[in-house]
Amino acid sequence: MNSPYDYEVLAVTGDPDQTLGIYTAEPGSPSEQALRLLAGWTSEPAAPPPHPQPSPPR
Repeated sequence: MNSPYDYEVLAVTGDPDQTLGIYTAEPGSPSEQALRLLAGWTSEPAAPPPHPQPSPPR
């Protein structure tokens, strides 16, 4: 069976029991759309930038 995704498995340095799996798909393909949808289910929204602190009066 052929997969519509490419993937790579990387070993985590310092922990032989851990691996990192990376999946990619052809840009613009239905597979890419599906990966983006799946990524949206697990990623957290970006934090807003911190507000600058006002300077104390002189």
